[in-house]
Amino acid sequence: MFISLIASISLPNFFVENRGQFENNVLYYSYSGIYIMKDGSITIKNSKLHTKPNSIVPEYQEGYLNFPDKNINNLKLYKSIRLKEIQKGIDLIINAPSNGEFEFYIEIKPNAKMKELIFQNLKEIKFKEFRAFSGSNEVPIKPIIKNDTLYFEIGNYDKTKTLIIDPVAMLVSPHNDVVFGVDEYNNQVFAAGCTDGLSAFGSTPRDSFGGVGAGTYDVFIVKLSSNLSTHLQTTIIGSSSAKNECAYGIKVDNYGNVYVVGMTEDGNNFAASPNIFGNPGQKDVFLIKLNNSLNTIIHNDVFASPNNDVGYAIDIRNQRVFITGYTDNSYQFTNITPNVFGVQGLKDVFVISVDTFALVNPSLAVISSSDGDVGKSIKINRNGNVFIGGLTKNSINFAPNRTIFGTTGNLDGFITKLDFSLTNHLGTAIFSSPLDDYINTIFIDTINGTVFFGGLTKNSTNFVCSNCQLVYGTLGGVSDAFIGRVDNNFTVGSEKVAILTSQGQNLASDSEAVNSLYLLPSNQIVAVGYTHDLQTFTPNQTIIGTTNNSGQFDAFLVRLNASLNSFYQTYAFASSDDDIATSIIITNNNIAYIGGITIYGNNFYCSNCPAKYVYGSFMNALDGFVIVQDIILSNPEKIENSFKFGNGFLYLNLSKPNYVGYEIYDINGKLKLFKSVGYLSQGSYKFDINVKGLSIIKIRIGDEVYIKKEVLK
Repeated sequence: MFISLIASISLPNFFVENRGQFENNVLYYSYSGIYIMKDGSITIKNSKLHTKPNSIVPEYQEGYLNFPDKNINNLKLYKSIRLKEIQKGIDLIINAPSNGEFEFYIEIKPNAKMKELIFQNLKEIKFKEFRAFSGSNEVPIKPIIKNDTLYFEIGNYDKTKTLIIDPVAMLVSPHNDVVFGVDEYNNQVFAAGCTDGLSAFGSTPRDSFGGVGAGTYDVFIVKLSSNLSTHLQTTIIGSSSAKNECAYGIKVDNYGNVYVVGMTEDGNNFAASPNIFGNPGQKDVFLIKLNNSLNTIIHNDVFASPNNDVGYAIDIRNQRVFITGYTDNSYQFTNITPNVFGVQGLKDVFVISVDTFALVNPSLAVISSSDGDVGKSIKINRNGNVFIGGLTKNSINFAPNRTIFGTTGNLDGFITKLDFSLTNHLGTAIFSSPLDDYINTIFIDTINGTVFFGGLTKNSTNFVCSNCQLVYGTLGGVSDAFIGRVDNNFTVGSEKVAILTSQGQNLASDSEAVNSLYLLPSNQIVAVGYTHDLQTFTPNQTIIGTTNNSGQFDAFLVRLNASLNSFYQTYAFASSDDDIATSIIITNNNIAYIGGITIYGNNFYCSNCPAKYVYGSFMNALDGFVIVQDIILSNPEKIENSFKFGNGFLYLNLSKPNYVGYEIYDINGKLKLFKSVGYLSQGSYKFDINVKGLSIIKIRIGDEVYIKKEVLK
């Protein structure tokens, strides 16, 4: 995603009807902890509002939700719930949570009198403000909270008109959602990661498989339109016990099938009917194949040992799927006979290949040293050679033989080359300094076979070589990001490294890293990652968002020529807290999609811009993001609320949740229509006004009041 577009993914902002997924006394619920009970009471986290309405009516239907594994389909979703006549002439309307806040507003009809509201444990709700409106006019109001009772002193207003009392309350929930992988297919974007928001993650349509919500984290896969403006599907996958799962890599094949690799703590029960290779232990590798709609799991493989096994990366070539990661017990990892390259140790790199049709006919390679080793990235070149990038804790005896670039240290980056069948070791390169160095990502030039790699080093001045380095930024900090290149035979003298660095802020966490790479057809390399000190980081900066400049991470995209000797641009995607870019994919027309994590989704990238799409609710924790941007980036523009009249209707677009009220007068000042609409969520609305002729319209949207003269038809 590249020209000013972003989608943030978190908890959904809607109410769901209850048709058996909760206790019978629940009528509607939101995943942020609001329950509308059949008796009319409202539970908000640990608080309860006691009301006895005449009726409960949902409003503004949003779509449908499915739970295929529970055989519950077409659950209706709503933006708000109206509790009618909680007191005589008084309705209470609750909007689904948005951006970590929820709105309930009180509609006082003409000549009605408001009594107190009785809560239980009212202190759990933190009110930001209280406001009251009648039509387009604001009315003075003073809330009085005593123990668990809330009532209001209301200023003068026309009692023959409707009054809206509009509190704004904060709900803080520590849910975390992270995007680790992105891919695209046929003008559709796919993102994968994990969420601890139980089955509440994402938007609709949504499907779930396995014991969603049984553990802390569940796998998610989200499908969006190419410009991110339309949510097409969310799928949640879990296991049946109180365990965790997470997806780290995603790939779409030429037929649109979606493959996801990751980790489950319950390999026996992950998703549906897993095909298990080995004996599941503490953590197991999963590889699943889904249809393009993400509503069917076609095949589900689990690769396991009695210990810990994690899958991090995936690639596809010639009807074979390749994955890599690590196993703590390579001797008992799967029931597949391995080809072992190196000395098996405490933690070893694995590479598994299966056919794309049914995820069977497996091959296994183990690449190892006598210590700890991890595979982080995998790519297959046009000749079918398999390249694996990662890190090793003992480069001296890692793999059968190796070419060393630099001085080996504690942790060193490696790239290993195997043949397509995983039966022959074709070479290993070690990229090192006397301290710690990680390779997080690799990419292969399809034309000349050059291998690009990225990661971080804790000793940049001695990393790989001194005479092949180019430094962009101000040296300093604990670790620096790098982009490197080498030919595909790992020939000494073909290596080159670009160090991406900042001075740091004298913090133990001062660091930069490259997490993902992509090579453009124009022979330019693009890298994404994070920096801890944007002020002294690489040159030619364009900052999109609000950077804190006080020790928080900012996500970055940098672009260089493939020779690494010309630096073109830096783009920072920022909020007032931590932001990290984890993955990138670029289409043939130079449109890039970036996945990552932000802690402060409210002002990440932009607070109020025309193409920031939020699928869920910000919950003051980690939110996943996907950005679409052209390589030539533009800054987001501020979007305003808008309205227009036509064919007897008022058409309204809200850029964010706001109160709406309006009056329409004839040209002589006679009131024709008075309406206190209430507090509306972000979105588009249509209201029947049934007024014609030359009119004066006064409309309030939040704090803005507009007056215009128009001929209504």
